[in-house]
Amino acid sequence: MADDRPRVVFCVRNQITKCVEDHLGCPYCFGRNRDAVESGESKRFCDWDPEKDPVAFGFPPDTSRNSRG
Repeated sequence: MADDRPRVVFCVRNQITKCVEDHLGCPYCFGRNRDAVESGESKRFCDWDPEKDPVAFGFPPDTSRNSRG
């Protein structure tokens, strides 16, 4: 019987496992090469650099916009 569950691959940016589709939609993953993502070798599909790239996009956490409930 075939395994239809989404394959999960470790995300070096968020330090969690994510399904392949999430990696394909990530701005740091090269996005179009499913085989590379499914290999699990992040160097083949991920361009995130912890020394210069943000983990999340949007407003900085200390802005007044984030203090509203």
